[in-house]
Amino acid sequence: MTDKINDLLRRVAEFSPRTAADVEEFRIRILGKKGELNALMEEFKSVAPELKRELGQQLNKLKSAALERINALHEEAQAAADRFKSSGADFIVAVGGGSVMDAAKLASVLATDAYGVKELLDN
Repeated sequence: MTDKINDLLRRVAEFSPRTAADVEEFRIRILGKKGELNALMEEFKSVAPELKRELGQQLNKLKSAALERINALHEEAQAAADRFKSSGADFIVAVGGGSVMDAAKLASVLATDAYGVKELLDN
């Protein structure tokens, strides 16, 4: 079980989304009701009593790391939108494709509406 926790910790740390949708998909896959963390919590129930303390601490560390990573990604997206708002620019030009276009569209939406990235993704 420790290997599974460490593997998931590594994936959380290395997660590099290309779009805002990737962040939400990641959040659901890791922290959702049927997510990987809950699967580990179910497995934790059958762990020998002498291992529960150590594994419980590792699971708590994993949950905290996942939440911190997701919140940091939301804050980065919001910061980009805030920079655009304060720049006085009239439009955004995105050069590239895929994630570049998605980031520009997200910044554009956030710059013209009164809600933030977290509210946008939560709805």
